[in-house]
Amino acid sequence: MIVSKTRSPRKINFLILCLLCLQVAHAQLVVLDVNNHPISQVEVISGNRRFYAQTNHLGQIPQEKLEKLQIHDTLVFKHYFYEALEIPWHELDSRDSIRLVERVFEFEEVSIGAGQKEPKYERLKVCYRGYQYNDDSLSYYKDGKADYVSKIKKDKYRRYTKEYRSFSNEKLVAEVPQHNVGVYYGANVPYPPFRYLPFNYGDRNQLIYQVVDSLKVLILNQDSLHVGYYERMGEIVKWVISDLNYVRSYKLFNSEINRLRSEITLVFRYTEGMNVPAIGNFENLLYYKSVRELNTKHDKDKEFINILQIEEFYLEGVDYLHDFDKKNYGVVMKSDYLPVKEFWKTCGCIYYQAPSIYLWQNLQPE
Repeated sequence: MIVSKTRSPRKINFLILCLLCLQVAHAQLVVLDVNNHPISQVEVISGNRRFYAQTNHLGQIPQEKLEKLQIHDTLVFKHYFYEALEIPWHELDSRDSIRLVERVFEFEEVSIGAGQKEPKYERLKVCYRGYQYNDDSLSYYKDGKADYVSKIKKDKYRRYTKEYRSFSNEKLVAEVPQHNVGVYYGANVPYPPFRYLPFNYGDRNQLIYQVVDSLKVLILNQDSLHVGYYERMGEIVKWVISDLNYVRSYKLFNSEINRLRSEITLVFRYTEGMNVPAIGNFENLLYYKSVRELNTKHDKDKEFINILQIEEFYLEGVDYLHDFDKKNYGVVMKSDYLPVKEFWKTCGCIYYQAPSIYLWQNLQPE
């Protein structure tokens, strides 16, 4: 007697029904607060950075988003007013809801919870400096203290300078031709690196992460080229990325410009359980550095001029404000004195490092 191994139509229909129920369960996964109220605009990110979604007004994640997940994925649930939660995807099979615990933010004068009015503005308190080398000789330098203000989650920061200095090497500046179109000659004031925050940059460029060990992870682009790394170093995490989008060569009128490299360094304060690729704000940022190198020549020049542009800022703190009035900033103070420590001693950043005294050789106030 031969026993057929073919499944009966009833069993097949039962299996299909189970699969559909499983999909529906995931489609109806709801993110709630401790009072069982749905939370909208919760960011849901997978640990491998290949998945991103937001909950709708019912606290639900769209089914078409969930279908992209694999069983080994880990999901991170993030919202500005709630503690982040990390859950392996396979553990969600038996759950129909996720509950987030409210965070309490301690600002200078007020405690803000999820049930209160959200702050509207973000203010970064910064000590900055920028300098430029022309053919390995320092030609321009500037530094100062400033506040950068923007609406929360908007990359539209306006700088309110409180104090600054500006210097140049007059002899070198006079020797370098200034007729190259498309090249700025002078020290830059850094802009907050919102687009280079790990989540923002990784999401835009679809980065791939390759674990080296428990402390270090390599960063690859979509072409599997090594473009950076991040590494825990005691109480800090260092993120280094090469922006290959900057690298290119072009001619503009009678000038030839070669953009050679752009390297970004971010240093964050380490917190327990930190998910570095998911960092999308400045809360734990301590330090930012940008290094750009290019060379340029005009058709009348005999040789290329090599230019190295460096920008740095040290973050003293981040405030979240309900209201902001630019009238609170008075007349900007310009300081021309050279003593390094005197000018920088009031910079309150934990990661602060004073500029090298060698920067000051042959510089004159502008």
